[in-house]
Amino acid sequence: MLNLKPGMKCYAKNLSLHIDGNEFKYAASRGKKFAVILMSDEKPDNADGIHIDEFLRNCGWVPASEELAITDIIAERQRQITAKGWTPDHDDEHVNDEIAALAALYAMPEACRDWPAEETGYGANWAEAICPNGWVAKFGDRRRDLVKAAALIIAEIERIDRAGA
Repeated sequence: MLNLKPGMKCYAKNLSLHIDGNEFKYAASRGKKFAVILMSDEKPDNADGIHIDEFLRNCGWVPASEELAITDIIAERQRQITAKGWTPDHDDEHVNDEIAALAALYAMPEACRDWPAEETGYGANWAEAICPNGWVAKFGDRRRDLVKAAALIIAEIERIDRAGA
């Protein structure tokens, strides 16, 4: 175990505080880390003590439990790459917004998918009109569909970034 003394600095991406039998987990935003300054053993000047949750949030930390959606989106994007083979090279072949269209389809509320769309010439309903030709959407529950949509949006943004580089 590393022995830190009051006033020493350490840098962290994750922080776990144990206070009165409760554990509070915080995580730094993506690509960031924070300096954590250990305070001395002295009591704070005010009677309320230190409002650690408010302090950490003001410094940019978020409770780790609030990052569940982001974690699920990143895991889904990794699944798309490893299980489906939708690698950056594969994505780069889709230059006509197909990835964004599939993301829009997954993000679309289920009831909207059946709205008439014959006038578009691309399908009888919105789902058929938006889904890229030859592609198939596999719908799940609402949250799962939104996670897929978000992961596809990330893939499309990354594709655009690579094309602009």
